[in-house]
Amino acid sequence: MVEQTKAYQNDLERERSRAVQLEEAVRSYKKQLAEARDSSHGLEEEIHEKDTQYCEAIRNERNQRKSVEAELESFRLSMEDALRRRNEMEKENVALKDKVQRQEKYIGRLQDRDKQNRRQTNAPRPSYMAGVEKELPRLRNQNPAVHSPLRVGSKIGAGLKQHYKQSFGAEENTRPSNFSLEE
Repeated sequence: MVEQTKAYQNDLERERSRAVQLEEAVRSYKKQLAEARDSSHGLEEEIHEKDTQYCEAIRNERNQRKSVEAELESFRLSMEDALRRRNEMEKENVALKDKVQRQEKYIGRLQDRDKQNRRQTNAPRPSYMAGVEKELPRLRNQNPAVHSPLRVGSKIGAGLKQHYKQSFGAEENTRPSNFSLEE
């Protein structure tokens, strides 16, 4: 029995040493587990912070993109408006240039007509105007009523008087006048 007791005691010692080793291993594992949990919590917090930072950065990028796109759209619209106004101004400019050219041609024709009229008035009078008196050059103190081609006695004056009598009836103009056709 003594041997058996010794064998039991040896088994007991072995089991105790093994239990101590296992307890040491359990403590070591628990310590590692606690460290791993702390590390994982730290990593989770770091991941959460980075996720929050990245989400905020993405939101900022989106807001900046939207503002840049809005600004770009505004510039595009203003550019289209400027191009439209430029085209309108070019059309108006072309129309004004055309108008100026037409007016220049018209003025040129008027000037040519005026030149021709002046040439014709300087030319000898045709035979149908042979009896009509020419208007004499006026002197500074000369009375226009006396030397006018419209005076009574001239063919033009008599013709005008006759024309007005026929047009307005036989009555005379009774309004006061500084200039009369009769002397």
